[in-house]
Amino acid sequence: MKIPDWESLVNCTSVTLRIISPADGAEGTYTAQVRNYQQSSPSNVIFQLINLPLRLFAGLDTLTPVLEKVLPVLLERIQGSWGFTATLFTNDQEFQEVTMMQKQSEQGRQVYRWGPLEPATIDQAPVIIRKAILPLWIAFQSEYVEGCLMREQIGLNLDQMMGRHVELWARKELTPPSDSTVVSDRGLFIFYSGNALAAQKDGEMTCATEFGDLAHAICLENNALERAAIWRSQFKELVPAWETMDAERKSFVDERSLVTSEGIAQWSMFVPFKFYSEGLIKPFTADTAEVMGKAEEMILERQKIGKMSSRNPYRMGLELMESIEKSFGFPFVRFAAKISQWPLQSLSTRLPMRLLESVADDPAWGPDARLERLARLKLPEAHDQTSRLAILQAFHEALDAGLPGICNFAWNKLKPPTK
Repeated sequence: MKIPDWESLVNCTSVTLRIISPADGAEGTYTAQVRNYQQSSPSNVIFQLINLPLRLFAGLDTLTPVLEKVLPVLLERIQGSWGFTATLFTNDQEFQEVTMMQKQSEQGRQVYRWGPLEPATIDQAPVIIRKAILPLWIAFQSEYVEGCLMREQIGLNLDQMMGRHVELWARKELTPPSDSTVVSDRGLFIFYSGNALAAQKDGEMTCATEFGDLAHAICLENNALERAAIWRSQFKELVPAWETMDAERKSFVDERSLVTSEGIAQWSMFVPFKFYSEGLIKPFTADTAEVMGKAEEMILERQKIGKMSSRNPYRMGLELMESIEKSFGFPFVRFAAKISQWPLQSLSTRLPMRLLESVADDPAWGPDARLERLARLKLPEAHDQTSRLAILQAFHEALDAGLPGICNFAWNKLKPPTK
């Protein structure tokens, strides 16, 4: 693999910071997407610094003067706790092509969030923010290396692999079971929207909220943004409840994907250290290089996880990911995690929660059970792009061959039983 000139890439990379207050929620990452109908800049943003050169974060001597200029404004505007979000951008064309993460707008990019922090800590903002940003550069490089490995070994990036997987599922909608009719998202939208409007007219707001939320979710899933906007305007008073229900659906899928989620998180934690030890990524500050060079600490961390109970989600998930990497290759690990979760995630926007709960208990649909089946799968060793591409089809056949299409399955769950 050709290793890029990381020094040059640092020079064409910038950071956008948003200071928020009050800062609710925990630290973490999320992806700002087109389908996210909430404001791209939340109302609690009190200050933003756009396109700060990444070089500024090399030391406190370069970062502090910049942040000190805005500190009086922050002190005046902070209400309670504070936090910040950060997004990295690069103008390097090759990096953009490999990672497929650089869009024309901020939507679709990874946004990293920190907080809530105590108001008194704002004086330490340069130290806190620099400490948070430096690891993002490592994550940035790791994403590039992963993209290069996928392109070399498979010829596709992760989004393209998922696109092929979704296409295989889409074919199922055209061949429903003999006792069913062909159903699409349009048919589900008509069903949910009709019931929502009828319930609203009859004053049955609980039903109107549930069905309206699912109709709206289907619009967003299909990027029908204009229709989604019209739908929200018809149910303005229900939109806050929909946001709550959206969060509950996501939380439900996360809970039923605990082994998968923790497994990919633990596996991802070790990836940058693997790349650094192989000379594939390069920190641009001495203190970050020192951290990345402590390979013995990561070995101890891996041993610590290995001593956990065999059914502990951290250990179980990591060992499943390592098994998939050993059997099929590095590029298939994230793909395996995504296709394990994808069916339940897709159903979560097409079925009421009361029906979704019974589906999640079925090993055919449950993400963690699906991941275990992939880890046990035995396939001939792949030596070139063509044979590796065949693994995508093999994964689908192993997990999904006996399952109906998402829309058809949802419709059959919704239909009243025949007498």
